[in-house]
Amino acid sequence: PLSSGKLLVSYRRSLSERYGLYEFDPENQELGKAIYADNSYNVVDIVVPGMHERPKNLPSEVDMGVKTGILLCQDVSLLNPQQANTTKSSTIQIVGIDSILGRVDVESDGSFYLKVIADKPFRIQTIGKDGTVVQSTCGWISLRPNERRGCIGCHEDPELVPGNRVPLSVKKSPVNIPMHINKIVEKKVSLE
Repeated sequence: PLSSGKLLVSYRRSLSERYGLYEFDPENQELGKAIYADNSYNVVDIVVPGMHERPKNLPSEVDMGVKTGILLCQDVSLLNPQQANTTKSSTIQIVGIDSILGRVDVESDGSFYLKVIADKPFRIQTIGKDGTVVQSTCGWISLRPNERRGCIGCHEDPELVPGNRVPLSVKKSPVNIPMHINKIVEKKVSLE
């Protein structure tokens, strides 16, 4: 609709013509002259340009200059109460799409702290002292560049709140995943 009460419409006079942009008067049921028509293509999607309010630019922790994300787990042995498995895990295994990305010993409090290559899907399996898989995450995890993510435990009760303590794993540097990478050079930040 136009402010004059007329409409902008796509129309063609015959099957042999292409659609063009016309003004149409709905009150008098009259088609006006072509505003724009071209024999090379059809004009079917009409968009009237105008002022639009710019959406809010919400802050984001994603920083494409950083190559990794951080994952912290407070206690891999903390399970959902409905699960009967009480086997303690001493190790986690990080599984990529087509390979094992590494095995990490968890701290005595059950925590682990990882620095993972961003935008690469992975799954985490908890491994018992006998080397068997105790639990496996039900879905794939992927961290965005510079994302910091934490969990209370593996398959924990979603109503649980993290304990008010510092996990032992964060007192050390995070373990790089994949483990064959010794050092990851992140972007340099300079202050002016």
